[in-house]
Amino acid sequence: MTGIKLTDVHYEVDDKIILNQINLDVRSGEIISVMGQSGSGKTTLLKLMTGLVCPTSGQISVDDQDICRLTPRGLDVVRLKMGLVFQYAALLDSLTVYDNIVFAVRRHRPKTSRRELDELVETLLDAVQLEGLQDRYPAELSGGQQKRVGLARALAMQPSLIFYDEPTSGLDPLTCFAIDTLIVNTRKRFGVTSVVVSHNIPSVRRISDRVALLYNGNIHCIGTPDEMMASTDEVVSEFMHADDEHLAVSETR
Repeated sequence: MTGIKLTDVHYEVDDKIILNQINLDVRSGEIISVMGQSGSGKTTLLKLMTGLVCPTSGQISVDDQDICRLTPRGLDVVRLKMGLVFQYAALLDSLTVYDNIVFAVRRHRPKTSRRELDELVETLLDAVQLEGLQDRYPAELSGGQQKRVGLARALAMQPSLIFYDEPTSGLDPLTCFAIDTLIVNTRKRFGVTSVVVSHNIPSVRRISDRVALLYNGNIHCIGTPDEMMASTDEVVSEFMHADDEHLAVSETR
């Protein structure tokens, strides 16, 4: 399994500080969720962890290897350890579910036989509970099904580290619960380390070993879901109980 560590990571654009002195140690095999208000830098942090952008300063290590110092080719090798589940699935509309799942495998492992690809797709569709849908196109799937295919695609290269960008965004509560269950079961079945960027507090509480709260470009607090919910810190309490306050307002109307 793979861990990832950020040490004194600073990122700015046009002299505007986006992230400042970020220190975060994602332990091998854990599910850690990153929360924060819109514009707090959650997506930027995800891009930094995956090597899509480089920090202004600081160090980002994957298995003790500083990805900020790697050549493009070396970074590509490290990225083979990573899977990314996009917010809106980002499936290729012109390809079937089958071809979406094996897209990266065909590119990086061109000698893989058709039989091996068939077995891989069958295994992954079983893992995400979409058996028999390999010939469907994305337009024929629901939003929740598309996210499941996105996860199957992310798992196709057998990564040890998976990043989820708002995995339950735009989904109804029942589908959110199903995706949460899938994230937890994926960790159990494949032993992956998981980083989840989300603003969905119920989901974060269900799936996370730890939660990191971004605020004003810093990690303001980090702890287990129970510790975050019980925190007396004003910023943490206000954020973690936001849904409770909105529900109370709705009930008075």
